[in-house]
Amino acid sequence: MKTHWSDHRLIFLAVVLTILCGCSRPADTVTGTVTFRDKPLGIGSVILYCEDQQIIHGLISPEGTYTIPNVPRGQVRVTIRTPSRQRELWRQQTPTWPVINGPVVPGSNPSIKPSPTTIIPTRYEVPEESGLTVTVVSGVTVFDINLVR
Repeated sequence: MKTHWSDHRLIFLAVVLTILCGCSRPADTVTGTVTFRDKPLGIGSVILYCEDQQIIHGLISPEGTYTIPNVPRGQVRVTIRTPSRQRELWRQQTPTWPVINGPVVPGSNPSIKPSPTTIIPTRYEVPEESGLTVTVVSGVTVFDINLVR
């Protein structure tokens, strides 16, 4: 039996459509509020470590809310990072000699003190230590995060 060129095109089209429809996993949204000491955190990032090795993050608004779109479904480890913690880490790693007519390294100015209300415990920055996980399901997953000492 002879096959026609159009038969091959139909088979090719069917294979391509199957690949396009079957390879992408559904992605959904994770949203919520981050609080620390029962107050909205108001600054920083929520970082998601997905089962498929993706790392996705979203910014925390001044009201303490965050929304992260395009998160694959499944179990996700969660960490929180705040800028004041980053300044503290820079200060610990930055040499203390004076800079003359050169760039100033962020966090190298000892007169800038991080606000104690935005310094969260360091365990929340490490996926294996944060203790924060969420299962992402279809649609929107609400995950409120209450950080404690």
